[in-house]
Amino acid sequence: MRNKGYMLPVSSDMISKAGIGLALKERVGEKDAEELLERLYVYETLDSTNTQAKRELLIDAFSVTHQTTIVARTQSSGRGHRGSAFDSPDGGIYFSMILDPKKVRKPELVSGAVADMVTDMFEELCGIRVKKKKDHSLYKGNRKVCGILTEAVSDLETGVYSSLIVGIGIRAEALAGPAAEVPTKNRVIAALMDKLSNL
Repeated sequence: MRNKGYMLPVSSDMISKAGIGLALKERVGEKDAEELLERLYVYETLDSTNTQAKRELLIDAFSVTHQTTIVARTQSSGRGHRGSAFDSPDGGIYFSMILDPKKVRKPELVSGAVADMVTDMFEELCGIRVKKKKDHSLYKGNRKVCGILTEAVSDLETGVYSSLIVGIGIRAEALAGPAAEVPTKNRVIAALMDKLSNL
């Protein structure tokens, strides 16, 4: 069930649409935040946020717009590259954003650009530096802290890519760092939405 949550303050660490909304308004202002929030769906649990994004596109592609965002508190079947599983217990962040390739500056370079943005986000909010691998996964030392999976959805008739789905999975332990104030998950999600909306 989507968009079910509690009216929590921005300082709460429970993922909720209300908490993300407060963090977004602090970050980008009320007008831009409201536009992003109209396209945000928060779930308690999903098999995979990328899979749910594909379902949304199949069910009603005309109403699923650029920058539609899907967030889950847990995933039961998180996916990584080449069909690998992505462990997704409670405490992490599981996030997908649907993008219109025509509205993205360099759609063929989205995965690398997203990895760079998330790297910046880790340093900005968590005070930690991570390293990017060839598959755009992010590591802190020898430990993987974030996986990024970008999938293209094509029009069945034309074969042209009609949507990109950017999936980001952040492990819970990645959100702790030397910053004076460890960011809440709602603040991290707001930062991801802000950064990806500027691709």
